[in-house]
Amino acid sequence: MILSSGDHVPADGILFEAAELTINEAILTGESIPVLKKAAPENKWESAELHAEHSAFMGTTVQRGIGKLLVRATGIKTEIGKIATSLSETEEEPTPLQKRLSNLARVLTIVVAFSAGLIFVLGLVRGESWTEIFTTSVAVAVAAIPEGLVIALTSILALGMQRILKRKALVRKLVVAETLGTVTVIATDKTGTLTEGKLQVVKTDFTDKIEGLRAATFANHLLDPLELALWEWLTARPKFDPEALVKENPRSYMLPFDSDRKFSATAYEHVIYLLGAPEVLLQRSSLTPTQKKKEAAKVETWAREGLRVLALASKSDAHEKTLASLQKHKDIDQVTFLGIVGFADPIRASVKDALALCREAGIQVKIVTGDYRWTAQSILTQLGIKITRPEKEILEGEEMTHLPIEELVKRVEDILLFARVTPHQKLAIVEALKQKGEVVAILGDGVNDAPALKRADIGVVVGEATDVARETADLILLDSNFATIVAAIEEGRAIFANIQKVMTYLLGDTFAEVTLIFLGLVFGVPLPLTAAQILWINLVTDTLPTLALTLEPKEKHLLKRPPISPTLPILSKSIVAFMLVASLTSGIIIFGVYMYLLMQFNDVRTARLVVFTAFSIKSLFFVFSLRDRNRMVWQIPFFSNPWLIMAVLISLCLQLVGLYTPYLQTALETRHLTWSEWVIVFFSSLSIVLVIELTKYARRIIRK
Repeated sequence: MILSSGDHVPADGILFEAAELTINEAILTGESIPVLKKAAPENKWESAELHAEHSAFMGTTVQRGIGKLLVRATGIKTEIGKIATSLSETEEEPTPLQKRLSNLARVLTIVVAFSAGLIFVLGLVRGESWTEIFTTSVAVAVAAIPEGLVIALTSILALGMQRILKRKALVRKLVVAETLGTVTVIATDKTGTLTEGKLQVVKTDFTDKIEGLRAATFANHLLDPLELALWEWLTARPKFDPEALVKENPRSYMLPFDSDRKFSATAYEHVIYLLGAPEVLLQRSSLTPTQKKKEAAKVETWAREGLRVLALASKSDAHEKTLASLQKHKDIDQVTFLGIVGFADPIRASVKDALALCREAGIQVKIVTGDYRWTAQSILTQLGIKITRPEKEILEGEEMTHLPIEELVKRVEDILLFARVTPHQKLAIVEALKQKGEVVAILGDGVNDAPALKRADIGVVVGEATDVARETADLILLDSNFATIVAAIEEGRAIFANIQKVMTYLLGDTFAEVTLIFLGLVFGVPLPLTAAQILWINLVTDTLPTLALTLEPKEKHLLKRPPISPTLPILSKSIVAFMLVASLTSGIIIFGVYMYLLMQFNDVRTARLVVFTAFSIKSLFFVFSLRDRNRMVWQIPFFSNPWLIMAVLISLCLQLVGLYTPYLQTALETRHLTWSEWVIVFFSSLSIVLVIELTKYARRIIRK
């Protein structure tokens, strides 16, 4: 196949001819700088191994030059085809939320079935009417199943996705929104996320400033990111117009950059300007050995600072003989060395703060880059991440190639920087981290990154990523900013917190009802609530307040807490303890009210009426206490969730409808309450809230 500028390479193969052939392989490697290709030696044409320098790959684009390709692989056998196969073979695991809900469903089914069965058996043993105890058991079972959870959960996730979108990230899968809150490790590239993704001239050192500027203008072919960055810097110079200079001085000859030669040359009338690798131009310069050594030391210092360095030179009084020699031998010597230019990809302003938040949140950050070690290490230094043990904290792709996965698993926790890593090696890094029990978010943008993105718990891509990477990813950074990942994690933690609040509220009410009914059976008194009353309480208190809780604003300092363990159930031990205290307190206090009224008035209907009302009202009070388990109810801004206030008022009105509407009075066995009965209702409800607040206070003391 013949390749020329603008062509998409249609297959994998060996290049047996190449003339200034430059191919953009960003789709495969993620690196935006085009790669200059060379023709393979004839004895390599039949080689089974495709060496990248002598090969072209399907899906890449020819930027300039021409070449001839001997096709070696098509379709599924190409590099892109292998990635497609890998994607189909990589299984997508259930998210932590799906695992948690599955476990909760099993436990809840057992508990509900046991509770309903126990109430039914105790009722029969005690001599209750078969019909009444059966309907009561069924009502308890129905009330115990949090049917509102499906709607609430969907709302929480959808609203969380919306909040994440406002912070410049797009979540592609609903259930993944919560997984963000459990991330323990972020493996991120540096280009475009930690840095601005745009090369800039940050340092210059010219022996002659005027000639240096002229050389930077005339030797510039505007063919790669370095030359484009240099042109942008020239354009920004005061009282300097590079475009006008180029128009006024037509070129007579241009020698493009070559990876072997490592410099480009542009000839004008009586002068040749050169741009290229410092070590090459220094060698060809007329400087003394001492001067060359001094300049080389300067270049090395800049390189260790993470800068990419280009050198400028010129050859004045270039006669026809010099030009002819350059054209024929592609070489030149005794040039005038004009100085060096240092390029850097500046750190994003928000990244340092984001990394500080990660440290506070207990999230490890690992840099995974295809760039050189010193460049990446310099970025880490600028970000305040110190490498104190390079042999343990840095791993290069070459070493990783010979490293067994078992050894990588042992070392992966200590490694801060993976340098010169291929996209294939990203998958191994993800596997190693997951084997250590970490919840991994990994950043990628090329087709080759797709398997790692799919295998990670959260696959993250930048907005400019390839279509394949975007389709595989869970999170798309619309602004390509590392700080956006941290913002998304914060929102993920808020989602998890709201799910816990909804679950605690729904199940707290459920077990309070079970406690109340169970106490009635144990003490041998008429059941404190009828089946109809249980279902009405479930309708009034579990619907609107639950939905309003999904709109609860996120708590402060979420990123100052440790990561949510992937093995942590939705209802952790502390939440279960809190819920049991609330349920038992509610059940015992309201049962005490029931017994008092029975003994005082010997009227079951009146006692049930007060208990029925008290139970509904206490739930509407309890929801305010539940908004934050770490703060007392009066410390939580009352109007921060106006939807909850509205939901409670509507639910209160519905309860009044059940008390004062003639038709419902018959169905629910209710009537108007007297003032003294209302006092008992509010006193018992406030007592329950007071006990819950004291529990929160005691928990704070114990934690301190």
